[in-house]
Formats: sequence, structure tokens, C-alpha cells
Amino acid sequence: MKRITPILTALLLLAVLATTVAAAPVDLSGAPAFAVTAVSPNGYVYLRLYNFPADSEVKVYMDKYGTLAIGGALVGSFNSSSADLFKVEMATLVFNQYRAAIRLEVPDKGIYISSYFINDASAAPGTAPVAPVPPGYGTGGPVPTLEILSVNPDSSVTLKTHNFPVNDSFDVLMDAYGTLAVNGYVVDNVTTTSSTQTYTFSIPSQLHGLARIAIRLESDASGYYSYDWFNNKPYGTGGPVIPPAPANPPGLPAGVVPTFFITAVAQDSTVTIQTRNLPANDSFEVYMNVFGTAGVGGSLAGTVSSGAGGIQTYTLTIPAALQGISRIAIRIQSPTSHYYAYNWFWNSTYP
Repeated sequence: MKRITPILTALLLLAVLATTVAAAPVDLSGAPAFAVTAVSPNGYVYLRLYNFPADSEVKVYMDKYGTLAIGGALVGSFNSSSADLFKVEMATLVFNQYRAAIRLEVPDKGIYISSYFINDASAAPGTAPVAPVPPGYGTGGPVPTLEILSVNPDSSVTLKTHNFPVNDSFDVLMDAYGTLAVNGYVVDNVTTTSSTQTYTFSIPSQLHGLARIAIRLESDASGYYSYDWFNNKPYGTGGPVIPPAPANPPGLPAGVVPTFFITAVAQDSTVTIQTRNLPANDSFEVYMNVFGTAGVGGSLAGTVSSGAGGIQTYTLTIPAALQGISRIAIRIQSPTSHYYAYNWFWNSTYP
């Protein structure tokens, strides 16, 4: 069973698609951004940077369309001051795909920008990309969607597809709630014979015990995909799952949610947080990850008990993988009550 680091969260950016190295005018408002200015199908792309910090190492990642290239293949790196245009070889995993995701990162400056490009040199400058239409799938119609029909906890989930292209092959992926199952656990592959079909898939053992699970069907050939999620508890045939709000923990008034603040940082060593409105007698896992992820899919930095709840102070060790990063996201979440909160901090000594 394949496993790739899931996606968590990414920044939106503006991309310009063209066939020549002359970039189209772009209003960037001072924010870092980039444009794909030329494409050699299954060969390389040319990139032009805007408002990137000087003399910085820029890493370039690629992956399938719809992933934002988070956790994708590292295809190259370059110094932002070395040229106006940068040629980057294309990752083999996106060969022959009509659209592909591309991501630029400057971790020490907190820059993470994703976009996509058309793997076709014939796209006219400035035109909006149009995906090819699979045989038997009409244009202008509704997009593919999923409907959860039933759940056998920690065992299987049954769903129905709607508006799916026919004669197409879809990977079936599952992962934790909130990931959209991007780059998750591959549990099956199905070939569609009609736009509406019913399937039953086994829930992978790695997700057993989770309260909510994301599921995704995606096609490498056509680029079509759809995702949904379900409660990992008994559920019968019917419409989409409508999750009930979690029960209010003892001592936490209705409408009040947990939050926390950063009170101290020892660079590359520890961070101290102070909570507000924490439910009593609960256990919270603490995760850290790069800025912009809300801590989703990060490194487990510890587990804390809420005790009497309310205001509590905890000091956590910054994981080695994040030492040297300028900004770090931190997240606390309870596997029992499912309450969570997140924040971020500068990785420099404070106060």
C-alpha cells in the first residue's frame, strides 16, 4: 500500500501560461509570485519570478494536478538572483499528463507558492486552460462528485459516483480528515463503465480508530478527481453524511472554542504556549509543521493533559526537522473530543 506525505494546506497564487519567454503583464501587489512562461511537453518549463527575496535558494517541486505539489518530487533548485528566467526539467511522474502542479519554496523566508501548468506547448498566451474531455463525457456539464452511502467502522465504506467520465481509471485514496486524501493511502483502483456507479472500499488499517476519514478518487489519465469524507461509525444507506457537532466537554460553555497563545520561544529549542477555554480532563496531541500548514500532518511534538481545563501553560520541544525554519505552525488536537486549535510563531528567541 503506497504512502506519501499528505497534503495539509497551501498558498494560492497567480500563474500566467504562455508559449514564449515574454511574460504577460501581472498585477502582483508586491507579493512573491511566479509565472510559467514556456513549456516543452515532457521536457522542461521556464519560470519567471516576481518579488522574490534576492540571493535566496528556491526549490521547485512537481506532482499531479490537484495536489499543489505538496510533498511532490524535487526537480531542481536555483538562486533567485542568478537570472531573469529559470529553466527547470520536468518530473517524470507528470509526463503525458495534461496538467501538472508546480510549487516553489524558500523555507528560510517562509515562502510556499503553488500553481499548475499545461503540459502542452500549443496553449496560446493568456488563454484559460481547458482540460481534455474523456470519451463519453460531455462538456459544460456538472463535475464528478461522490455520495457516501454506508460505513462499516474500521472495515469498509460504500459510495456512489455521480457525473464521472466513463472508461476512465481512478485511484482510490484515503487519509485523515482535512487532507482531502491528497497523496494518501491507495486502497484500490477502479475503471468506470458508467457515470453513476456504486463501490465498496476497505478502510486501511493505518486509519482505524480515526473519527473522520477523507476519501478521494483521481485519474492520472484525464486529471478528473473528486473527494469527500465520512464519519468512521455505523452509517446506513442514504444521503450525504451530516456530522453532528461534538458534544460540549464538561466545563466548556456552548459556543466557546479552545485557543492558545505563544508566550515564549527559545530558538530551535522550545516554544511555550498558554491555552484559553481548554476542556477539562482531555488529552491533546501537539504537532508542528512549516508555516502555512496550520500544523496539519506535522511532527508530533508531545501529548499534554488538559487537567482542570481553561488556562494551562505547556512548553514543547521544537522537532529537529523544523530547526532552522523561520516560522513554524503549531497545532493541538484531541483524538477523543476532536477539539483543536492552531497558531504559529517566529523561530527566534522571545521575549
